[in-house]
Amino acid sequence: MDLRTPVTELPTVRGPVARGLDRLRIRTVRDLLFFFPHRHEDRRVIVPVRDVRPNATVVVRGVLRDVRAEQGFRRYRRGARRVVVTSARIEDATGSLPVRWFHQPYLAQTYPEGTPVYLAGSVNAQGKLLVPEVERDRPGHDPLHVARLVPVYPETAGVTSRLIRFLISRALPLAAHLREYLPATVKEAEGLVDFPVAVSDIHFPKDPAALSRARERLAFDELFLLQLAALVRKAARHAEAAPALPVSRPALAGVIASLPFSLTPSQRDALDAILADCARSVPMARLLAGDVGAGKTVVAGLVARAGAAVGGQTAFLAPTEILAAQHAR
Repeated sequence: MDLRTPVTELPTVRGPVARGLDRLRIRTVRDLLFFFPHRHEDRRVIVPVRDVRPNATVVVRGVLRDVRAEQGFRRYRRGARRVVVTSARIEDATGSLPVRWFHQPYLAQTYPEGTPVYLAGSVNAQGKLLVPEVERDRPGHDPLHVARLVPVYPETAGVTSRLIRFLISRALPLAAHLREYLPATVKEAEGLVDFPVAVSDIHFPKDPAALSRARERLAFDELFLLQLAALVRKAARHAEAAPALPVSRPALAGVIASLPFSLTPSQRDALDAILADCARSVPMARLLAGDVGAGKTVVAGLVARAGAAVGGQTAFLAPTEILAAQHAR
């Protein structure tokens, strides 16, 4: 397996799961590694069963007892509905807590009597842990879905955060193969972690500090690459040729003198800068910014007049019909 391996070669990626991943634009292992979580849930604190209180969200660790799946009822606002209820108790050294899952009868076979597990979920007002996320407690194995900072991903039909976590955990060793492209001097000056480390820690950070460092690195990269792309486009533009329009301010003196107002210093500076660019033999790209009424239009108009003075043409565009009519007048 490498970064280009199709995700369909990973375990469990078949049928609806493969179609769901495709909807999320996850088609290769590289896509999977770059499918970042939108948040993390802090499930690091494991609560002893005796300290669990109603209406709380908790993570508990213990052994499942009295596991069974049977027909039952679940109450809704408009009454009750017959459902398959998987019930159990989770027991630790401090006590036991009733647990309920709905529509998941397979759990009774997957996690039979005596299975050591972690459970993460909400306790209702009656003191029952309802529909918790469950993970087997395996000695020597770090849990993936509980007892840590748990990544939560965008989901779609057939693809849950739990499944994405499982798939990314299988692909995560390949993050070490990602190429670091920032110079060491830049990383050192900005205090940034290595790129492979950031990609790994954005999924499964060891602590909040590692998550913060990963976010900082990836945010830096996003802005850096946008800036770099702009510089690349600018360099490509400067490599092109454009006809020079050698118009000087004195050539516009008569037009400027005919205006019913005097140009402000800022307007004069903007005009000089634009005319200087027009006189060069490379394409110009400028944004003239200013508040409403600052006089952007008169500067643009004078530049159009300068183009006409050397036999050129100008396309003078307006975003609304009202403004276009004002310009025409």
